[in-house]
Amino acid sequence: MFRIQKDILMLVGSAFIAALFLGGFPGGILLGALQLVIKTSFVVFVLSVIRAGFAQIRIDQIVSFSWKYLTPVSLIQLLIVLILKGNGVI
Repeated sequence: MFRIQKDILMLVGSAFIAALFLGGFPGGILLGALQLVIKTSFVVFVLSVIRAGFAQIRIDQIVSFSWKYLTPVSLIQLLIVLILKGNGVI
């Protein structure tokens, strides 16, 4: 039951991602539904590949990666945005 719940959660989440963030082409209801199924299948495939590729990463490795790389990059991005906003560019 837990495995089915995780699969359903991935499918519904992928459908939301496909509907909200992936654009579509104008068409009828049938064409729109077909596009949603194709886009959802693509997102499920990408998420499955990511899950399979990073299955052996431990929590301490993720935390270490976040502190070493993601935190400095996010602070640099915040600094760039503040500079641009202060100069009236944004």
